[in-house]
Amino acid sequence: MLTLRSSKKIQKDLKNYKKSIENIKNANIKEHAKSLLLKLQSELIFIDEFHNSSNKKSIDLRTPRDNIKRSVEIRLELDQIIKDSR
Repeated sequence: MLTLRSSKKIQKDLKNYKKSIENIKNANIKEHAKSLLLKLQSELIFIDEFHNSSNKKSIDLRTPRDNIKRSVEIRLELDQIIKDSR
C-alpha cells in the first residue's frame, strides 16, 4: 500500500526540512522548528493510519480533514521559519 510518508515528494520535503533546520543559527528557533517537524511527522502517520484499509474502525471524516489542515499549517510555519532564518 502506498502511504503518504513513503511518497517521493513527502520524503524529499522532510529531507529538505531537516537540512534547512540544521542550518538555523538561533537555538530557540531551531528547537521550535524541530518540534514542528516532529508534529508534522506525527500528523502524516495519523493520516496514513486513518487511510490504512486494515484498520476496521468507524470513520469520522472530520478527523483526517483536521489532520490534513494541521499538517498544511505546520508546513507553512516551517517554510516561514526557514525563509526568515536565511
